[in-house]
Amino acid sequence: MNLTNVNVDSLKLGDYVVTSIGQGSGLHGLPGDYTPPSRFIRATAMVYAAQPVADAVEGANLVFHILNTVDIPMGASVSKSADGSKYYDHTTWTTGHDVTNKIFYFRTYGNLTIRKIDMKALDFAAPDVKRIEMMGGEPFLDVTKDAK
Repeated sequence: MNLTNVNVDSLKLGDYVVTSIGQGSGLHGLPGDYTPPSRFIRATAMVYAAQPVADAVEGANLVFHILNTVDIPMGASVSKSADGSKYYDHTTWTTGHDVTNKIFYFRTYGNLTIRKIDMKALDFAAPDVKRIEMMGGEPFLDVTKDAK
């Protein structure tokens, strides 16, 4: 497979030097389609190449960067129903779990802000069902006023 997170070195062929095609050239040949096996291989390669993190916050951030590599954007995969109509497959939501600190992270297709739920702060003995609206929220943070 020859997959590595190290960029390929230049190669001298006689008087001609063949240079790398760019950053990430060590992973050239990694499956890039959206089939489950290719996405699994891609995520596994990213986990293998990832640098160790210092804490849970960095770990959660890394998880979502790795999951970015296997997200399916709207329109990249289309299914057809029996009547010929099209259904656009996409990654509806992405989740991460910090099992040590009992924190559940998620983001949705319409809002890439990573949100978290501290499971330790919830009362699971309460008789009422708790709900959290996942699909709403402003997907962009306007930082214009912060320009200096």
